[in-house]
Amino acid sequence: MNDSGENMIRNNIKKIVLLFIIFPLIIFIFTIFTNLRILKYGSPVYTNIDTCPQKYCAIVLGAGVVQNMYLSPVLEDRVKTAVALYKAGKVKKLLMSGANHTKNYNEVKAMKNHAVKWGVNPRDIFLDYAGFSTYESMYRAQYIFGIKEAVIITQGFHVNRSVYLAKKFDINAVGLVADRRRYIYIKQYRLREKLARVKAWIESVILRPLPSYLGDPIPISGDGRVTHDL
Repeated sequence: MNDSGENMIRNNIKKIVLLFIIFPLIIFIFTIFTNLRILKYGSPVYTNIDTCPQKYCAIVLGAGVVQNMYLSPVLEDRVKTAVALYKAGKVKKLLMSGANHTKNYNEVKAMKNHAVKWGVNPRDIFLDYAGFSTYESMYRAQYIFGIKEAVIITQGFHVNRSVYLAKKFDINAVGLVADRRRYIYIKQYRLREKLARVKAWIESVILRPLPSYLGDPIPISGDGRVTHDL
C-alpha cells in the first residue's frame, strides 16, 4: 500500500475516533442543558399545603395501580396530598389524569374511588383517561378541560417537569410535592427523570405532537361526574 493510501486510512480512523468522542459529548451537554432549563422554569414548587397558593383546580398525575383497586405508594401519596389540598380549601376541583390502556388497567377510576372514600365530593373530580404521559396530561388539561390555573401534584423528582410542561400550555401552574414516605426505587426514578426532561423539552419546544386522543371540551367548572363513566 502506498503512502497516500495509508494516510487516507489514518485520516478515516481519526475521523471515526473523533466522532465517537464528540457525539457522546454533544448528548451529555444537551442533557445538561435541557435539565437545567426545566429545573429553572418548572417552578415555583411548594412542599407544604399551608404555603401553597390557591388555584381553581389541582391536576393529579397518575402512576401505577394494581387490579384497578390498589394504588401504588407513589400514586397513593399523590391522591392523599390532593385530598388534603382540597379539604384545606386551596382548590375547588381535582383533575385525575392517567392511563387507561385496557379495561383491566384504569388509573383514574382507582384514584377517583379513593378520593371519594377520603372525603372529596364526586362532582368535584374530573377524570382524564388519556393522560398517557405528562406532556399529554398537560395538553389535554388545557385543550379538553379548559384549565387556566392549577396546582400540579406529584413527587419531587417529577414536579419540575410537570410544572414546566403545564406552563408550555399556558397554564398558570405551581407544583406541590407529594412525598409522604421514602420510595424504594427513588434512585431509578431520579435517573429516568433526567432522560424524561430531555424528551419533555424536545416535545414541548420542537415537535409539539398531538396527544393520542383529543375530543370535545369538558369545562373544569362543571360537574365532574359526567366524566366518571366515559
